[in-house]
Formats: sequence, structure tokens, C-alpha cells
Amino acid sequence: MANPTETKKSGARFNVFDVIIILALVACIAAIIVRAYFTANIKNDFTTAQVEFIVSGVSEYTAQALQEGGAGRALYLASGDDEIGTIDTVSCTASEIYAEDAAGALILLPHPDKKDIRGTATLRGIWTDDGFMIDGTVPATVGKSISVYTQDAACSITITAVIRPES
Repeated sequence: MANPTETKKSGARFNVFDVIIILALVACIAAIIVRAYFTANIKNDFTTAQVEFIVSGVSEYTAQALQEGGAGRALYLASGDDEIGTIDTVSCTASEIYAEDAAGALILLPHPDKKDIRGTATLRGIWTDDGFMIDGTVPATVGKSISVYTQDAACSITITAVIRPES
């Protein structure tokens, strides 16, 4: 019979779950290092793209601020506060809405208070097999809306065309 005064070892034991946790931590650290390495080296590969955009249904103030700033104004990405390029051209028109006339037919009318802004911008980024990536992180595809700002106005632009410069 065992002596009741003897005590069992109460030390911690190393098991399978400990190995899994250690491997997960090592994988996370390796992923962070790899991402930092590629992000640091990608800045050297930046090129430009000509992007056509539209900003729909903005106020008169926003339209005026974007027009007055005009060509050469720096454009910043709202999500990261990074400068992504410059505005080249800006034109402003009245927004259009559909309304019913007396006969019940839909007609196109200018909106009394809202403006549409069309323009072009030269953006920095990289060209990949899938297209252009603004600042190396945001895909610039036709129809994509991106929140941007200038010194005077903030808005959401919708990309209508992405043009690769001729080399």
C-alpha cells in the first residue's frame, strides 16, 4: 500500500495543446515579419495610373471646393491618410433625377440642389495581374467607390475608368 503522507508531483505537464499554441504564435510572428518585409519593399515598385471618376449627388459647397482646388490638388485616401495622387481635371454638372410628368411618364430633370462631379486623377500604386492597386493596397476597379479627401473637401469617388500609362 502507498504511504498516505507521500505527495504527488504537481508540476505542469507539456501536452499537445501547448505545442499547437506555440506553433500558432510562431506562425503569427512569421506572417507579421513577411508582411512588413513586402510592404517596405513594395514602395520602390510604385507607378501611376490615370483614373477617371465621378462623385454623385454632392452639395454645392463640395462641388465648388473641388473645382476651385482643381488640377494639381493632392488627393488622400481617407482610410489611411496616405497621399495617393493628384487631381488632374474636374468638371461639375447638375445631378439628374427621374420624375413623373402629368401623364405618368418618367422624365429626366436636373436636381435643384445636388451636383455631379466628373474628373480625372493620377494615382500612385502598382500594376498587378488583376489590375491597379492604389497605394499598393486598395484595388482600383471600375465601379468601386473609394473615400478620399483633399485639403478642402471629403467625398466618395466612384471609379469609371483606369488607364495604364504607355511606357
